[in-house]
Amino acid sequence: MDLGGPSRRAVLARLAAAQGSAVSTDLLIEDLWSDGPPPKALAALQVHVSYLRRTLEPGRRARTPAGVLVSEPPGYALNLPETAVDAWHFEALVGRGLEAVDPALRVGLFERALEVWTGPPFQELADTEWARPAITRLQELRRTALEEHARSTLALGNPESAAALRGRATT
Repeated sequence: MDLGGPSRRAVLARLAAAQGSAVSTDLLIEDLWSDGPPPKALAALQVHVSYLRRTLEPGRRARTPAGVLVSEPPGYALNLPETAVDAWHFEALVGRGLEAVDPALRVGLFERALEVWTGPPFQELADTEWARPAITRLQELRRTALEEHARSTLALGNPESAAALRGRATT
């Protein structure tokens, strides 16, 4: 879907990085304009949010409460199921894989998680201070998923498949 320019995509990404928690308007402004906010930064942020709401909920009637990009004091949050955001879905699948005891179940969960991984997270915003911790966390979680997938595959007696996973570690 067309989210608009880089600032709008950055708003959405910043909210996605918060994993459903509210991000204050002050922090959004600070993160979006790290080199100093424009004079009417709050108004600009509100325009971005309004546009994103129309894009994310095209059928929502005017003056009805937003259901996806919600106002939540002291700012905004994304109200979505974990499967709607790749990073959330990936993290949830890895978490369930780590909790599972059965090697076959673990392999399946890690495979599903790794299928959700489509490339480096927040790549467009990798040079922003707020994105770095989220990127590092997700990349480390991917390494964990690969290692645990291989370990579980070995536990099932399939060393060839476990060895094949080694090539995925760098992609």
